[in-house]
Amino acid sequence: MQILEADKKKIYDALKSISNSYTRVEAERDYVKEVLKNLYDDYKIPKKTLSKLASTYHKQRSEEHT
Repeated sequence: MQILEADKKKIYDALKSISNSYTRVEAERDYVKEVLKNLYDDYKIPKKTLSKLASTYHKQRSEEHT
């Protein structure tokens, strides 16, 4: 299969964009972990419980906006 140079650039740019998106997702996951850790340190609420609360809160907000 031959790919034109212009198409190669489009493919490369798309892969680069996806990689950048993955990097942002990883950073957000790290941020969430840090917030959960800080909440646990301050209030001794288990991280699993806090995570469930955050997930429920997020789902409720998502439903409100749709």
